[in-house]
Amino acid sequence: MTPDGRFVSYIDGTALYAWDSLTRSKTFIISAAGLSVTAISPDGNRVVYSATAGLYLRDRAAGTTTSIGPALSGSHPGLRFSGDSRLVVYTRLVSSTNQVYLYDCQAGTNLLVSHRYDSSAEATGVSDWPDISPDGRFVAYRSAATNLVAGVTNGVPGIFLYDRQSGVTTLLGVSRFGITRPAIAPSHLSSAAMARHWSSEAGLRIR
Repeated sequence: MTPDGRFVSYIDGTALYAWDSLTRSKTFIISAAGLSVTAISPDGNRVVYSATAGLYLRDRAAGTTTSIGPALSGSHPGLRFSGDSRLVVYTRLVSSTNQVYLYDCQAGTNLLVSHRYDSSAEATGVSDWPDISPDGRFVAYRSAATNLVAGVTNGVPGIFLYDRQSGVTTLLGVSRFGITRPAIAPSHLSSAAMARHWSSEAGLRIR
């Protein structure tokens, strides 16, 4: 659903629709086998959906469909748009392990978010449940990877924050006693200040 509540994307069998609460009407978007997950951009124009054939982006105004990658897998795929509707974060299965990616709808490029701290390769461990700040700068996600941040090797699921501007990944879920606490998932990421608020409320500190 869009932030203003006007548009909602939904799946009905093998058909994908967008509901307009203002005109109280639905618009057919596309039909595909194996439709499972969908999300609509804040401006109501872009719709991302996963089907048997893969993950796709539908531009309603342009009438175009673009392949983003393979079909989503797992129960926490993400599919969150930035406030300007340009970026979307999601979870992709790579070598039998979920990884977090960011797709740039304007540039048509994918960026691996959950990469190792010392290289651009995928981190060793499951990463999922991504969320993105409205300005598109920060991506928060849950991960049990042991090489996202130097020195964090216990494999306990935690919340990580990726800064697209600096390229730095920060572990948020560390207690005042230096112990990583198991995390559920990030949500409502509005800014770095909000990320720090999560840590404060949970008795955590940013590492």
